[in-house]
Amino acid sequence: MKSLVVYYSNTGNTRHIADLISYGLSSDVAEIKEEKNRANEFSLYFLGSIEAILNLKSKIKPITKDYSKYDLVLIGSPVWAGHIPPAVRTFVEENKINFKNYAIFSTSGSGEDSKKAFSQISGAIGREPFAVLSFSSKELTEKKEIPAVERFLKKLR
Repeated sequence: MKSLVVYYSNTGNTRHIADLISYGLSSDVAEIKEEKNRANEFSLYFLGSIEAILNLKSKIKPITKDYSKYDLVLIGSPVWAGHIPPAVRTFVEENKINFKNYAIFSTSGSGEDSKKAFSQISGAIGREPFAVLSFSSKELTEKKEIPAVERFLKKLR
């Protein structure tokens, strides 16, 4: 099965999980990058959260992948104030018709908000994901991601 991991990450947590998954599946990888710079904390945490809550989209840099050539697209997203970030919303809405199958993974402060973010992505795509995986900041700090990623990869194979 040919797979692609597409992710958005500002703090590096989602990138870390994307790296583990892409290594485990020997998949291609693409990063969602906003045209806007969210380098400072105010832009990232305050404005980003407000934009996420309002379900806004943002301008993203083009990803030059033909999604129809992949059997599975894995979408990685942080969760901001219980919502997907504007860049992820833009990516999903612009590319949803091209996904044969998809899975979702996320990182969030508490882990509780991931279900809402998953439903936002699946709602935009119009069908349920093949599999989902989420991590809280605490789980990442305690280094609990490796066994969970391994179980997730078994579901995907």
